[in-house]
Amino acid sequence: MREVPKLSRRLLQVRAWLTGIVLAATSLGAGAALAQGSVDQRERPAWLDLPLTDVATGETFTLGGFEGRTVYVEAMATWCTNCRRLLQSAKEAMARADADQYVFIGISVEGNLPDETLAAYALRWNFPLKFAVATPELLAALITDYGREVTVPPSTPHFLVRFDGTLTGLNLGFKSPDEILKFLWLGSDMTGAAPTSSPWIDLDQIY
Repeated sequence: MREVPKLSRRLLQVRAWLTGIVLAATSLGAGAALAQGSVDQRERPAWLDLPLTDVATGETFTLGGFEGRTVYVEAMATWCTNCRRLLQSAKEAMARADADQYVFIGISVEGNLPDETLAAYALRWNFPLKFAVATPELLAALITDYGREVTVPPSTPHFLVRFDGTLTGLNLGFKSPDEILKFLWLGSDMTGAAPTSSPWIDLDQIY
């Protein structure tokens, strides 16, 4: 048997070592995702195609119907002051975002809230987002994928439907307008096919 040169043996050892590190990191990443209860990114959830009604226009839409654009979704309630604060941040972020790439949606998780009540709420606070009341089917699906925290408005639950139809995990807590814009950008960037332009107009002023 031909002896393998010492340098070649060393290279094979290094390659095996690096392969082991990559496999271990992949395993840890998958375990962390499962531990956080994140949505499986390999399959498009059926609830993205559940019909919703825009309370301002009466038009029907779906959370997955904005192909090519990233959708920011906040689960909210009209009685929730924390929600209103985050919606104000979303409003300011929306004013600076590229409307051709990003959509902002507020989903009421209050159950049988009349569309007119939610429409009046959006008008009262001058929120330009698209608003809809979650159907029982959507609520059940969100709880299955994200846990009951998604229906606790004071926690300000929010997530992204990326432009390719994949989802981020559930985010909780307040974000400033700048943080929302960065969330939009990084949320898209994770797919490996991020848009080449920034999500905000004044990128140079952020960094």
